[in-house]
Amino acid sequence: MIKIENNDQLKNCPFCGTLHETYMEPTYLSRSPRMGRSNDETNVISVEIRHWCPNIPGQPSQRVIVKVGRDVESVIKLWNMRYE
Repeated sequence: MIKIENNDQLKNCPFCGTLHETYMEPTYLSRSPRMGRSNDETNVISVEIRHWCPNIPGQPSQRVIVKVGRDVESVIKLWNMRYE
């Protein structure tokens, strides 16, 4: 997981107002060996943004938000989407 800090492409969390404890993690698909390819060649099949809101005393549990997209651009669009 890659920790996101001070990323100007992402809006802050709509619930806690921060990007505190926000991570991006790609999921890889290993390809089977074929002619002309190395055995360790991989493709990204999805990218996930996972955010944990800070604990609030007296609240039952910590809030976790997860967004998943096909690539970094699509998951950033999903994260930044807000209903008005």
